[in-house]
Amino acid sequence: MLKDGWKLQVDARQGKRWLFGLAVDPTERVNPVEQKPEIAGPLEARLDAHDREQGARHFSVIVEGAIDRTIAGSYVPGELYAYWPN
Repeated sequence: MLKDGWKLQVDARQGKRWLFGLAVDPTERVNPVEQKPEIAGPLEARLDAHDREQGARHFSVIVEGAIDRTIAGSYVPGELYAYWPN
């Protein structure tokens, strides 16, 4: 979810959230999601409302991967990543 220079990313499978202030952190290195509930909360509510408006999926997930990873890369324990279902 993008709004007013803020980007919220949610990975429900892992229960993780990331918040980035793109104007001051365009490379997304600092995650102030816990320190900025006044920004993250409304963005997450807006994302949840959007998700509720979507129809049911008419196909099964056949591929699942991790965002920001190439096929040549392998998982490093402790590394941050987000699941992406196809």
